[in-house]
Amino acid sequence: MNELKQMSPDKLRELWRLYFQNEARPQLRPLWYKIQCARTGQKIEQRHLTRLNKYAASPELCTSRANQTKYRIKPGTRMIKKYKGREYTIEALGNDTFRYNGAIYKTLSAIAMTITGHKVSGYDFFGLYTKRSKE
Repeated sequence: MNELKQMSPDKLRELWRLYFQNEARPQLRPLWYKIQCARTGQKIEQRHLTRLNKYAASPELCTSRANQTKYRIKPGTRMIKKYKGREYTIEALGNDTFRYNGAIYKTLSAIAMTITGHKVSGYDFFGLYTKRSKE
């Protein structure tokens, strides 16, 4: 990766065209991935190629989607979970932050882990992951 960081913009564009056959602005991570596969003789699975090509065509869109959660929990929403005979109340503060027991958490999974004592999906634990949300 350091090799790519030290290359001139013209050389990066040349490598990009070689590996991606388009004129998009070169992105270091997908380019490095393709170069490593070529050096080691490994074949990239088609599903990974599709994802790399989507990223190469529109990196801004892909990164914004990657940072989105599929659950839109409005600030002020209170979630109540009964677990082992106790009731737990969590409040959504916005921007993927939650309050539980006076502390602020970045994920529901962190709260679920605090409550259960083991790693668990926060969305599953709080009942947000349903068959309907998969559609």
